[in-house]
Amino acid sequence: MSKVHDTLLYLPVGELPAGLPEALQKADYSTNIVHDIADLLEMVDVLDHPILITESGKDEDESIDRVKALITQQSLKEVPLVLIGREADGFEEILDEYFKLSVTLNTPCNTQDVVNAVKFLERSYSWPAPETAPTSISNITLEELTETESVPEQIFHEIEQFGGVERKIGGADLKHRFTLDELDSMGILPSDDTLRSGINDVYVTVRPWVQDHLCRTAYILNKFNDVLEVSQEEHENARAACFLLPCAFTKYATAPLRKNYLQSAHGARQEISTKLKDSALHIMSKLSSPQVGEIVAGAAKLIDGEGDPTSADIPLTSSSLVAAELIDRVSFQSGYWNTRGAHFLLKEAKSGGLQNLIHPKAIACMIKFLSEAVTNLPLPFLTHRTFRDDPDLQRAAQEHQAYEPEENEKIVPLDSLEPGMRLSKPIYAYDGRKILSGAVMLDQDLIWRLWQLSAVRPMNSPMIVEKESNQGESQDE
Repeated sequence: MSKVHDTLLYLPVGELPAGLPEALQKADYSTNIVHDIADLLEMVDVLDHPILITESGKDEDESIDRVKALITQQSLKEVPLVLIGREADGFEEILDEYFKLSVTLNTPCNTQDVVNAVKFLERSYSWPAPETAPTSISNITLEELTETESVPEQIFHEIEQFGGVERKIGGADLKHRFTLDELDSMGILPSDDTLRSGINDVYVTVRPWVQDHLCRTAYILNKFNDVLEVSQEEHENARAACFLLPCAFTKYATAPLRKNYLQSAHGARQEISTKLKDSALHIMSKLSSPQVGEIVAGAAKLIDGEGDPTSADIPLTSSSLVAAELIDRVSFQSGYWNTRGAHFLLKEAKSGGLQNLIHPKAIACMIKFLSEAVTNLPLPFLTHRTFRDDPDLQRAAQEHQAYEPEENEKIVPLDSLEPGMRLSKPIYAYDGRKILSGAVMLDQDLIWRLWQLSAVRPMNSPMIVEKESNQGESQDE
């Protein structure tokens, strides 16, 4: 029986065959995409039995540097490798020396060639037996999550201020691609002609993935500012600031806008901050828009740790911009929604890692948006195929989903759970493991943990809670 379901795509440049993630998913593999070596090493630690797929580079010098970077990482030696590139087979000898098992594919090649190589490695590799209980991120249990800090009460208080968990703020409607025309029809582009011209100059200059990044960020930011009820003028300025982020470095936008700086050295933050400050100066001088430039400058200060997000010196819209941009930066990989990125952000926020970066009001928007997205957007293959193909588990899933609540019960979506609700039925993961028993009273901490856990471990059952009248009776008893 196969143990592999995870493929790890390392794309420093992004030159693997087009459509490869979709082809791998169709062949029943999950795809995890990273763009720098730090993220690669982290994912190797959390995935069970990953197969690494990467590109060798455009020319001989770049290929040599790329292969050197791989063979010097001790933790990669036990990972089976598919190396793709022009004359990739020239590295077979050195790869055989440093990797336990590897395959090279010369370009041009197609997606089926890569899938076949992955299947070959899956059949041929001797997978080590686990030394301890699984530590894969997809097998995190609720008990393991209890080791993190409690949910900051301030964040749930802020959620209550903008309407509570029942208010939907757009996470369920997030798409992997918005066009500029779509956003314009939604009223998200600014009305000022000078700013629109500046936005168009940026849009036609940057690469397609940067266009998508800016458009998705603009959609998220607009939802946040609707919730926070900023003034119409602030709304307008924030919309412009979002698209003009890379206006001073459009030719070099790939690196600063792609890196997950929360997991990188401080130098990564400084690099991004410096670029954004250049953009802020460009906006203030060339586009004569000091207020828009101030929002971008505020975001630069927050990212570099130079400013207090709660200070009056930094606009709230700067925090909203950082929060929206960070969601897209971390939760989208090569243009596709990635629930593991959402899990990372929920975990980072829960541990207090965002409090010095983003205003609490913007963090509250971020958490609510992510909870909606995790609940409603399509999930990748997070569950091992051993469980997905088990007929008993499939039957149990269907029974859970078909459950009709009794008179004293109601079904509540995961993203609409509120503190004080009492479960009347247990919550199960798809693999059959019980997450929470029935009769548990939900608090802020438990709800956050459920949001976080559902990002990496699909829930198998609807959330069944007692109706309010029965909750009150139970509490009185």
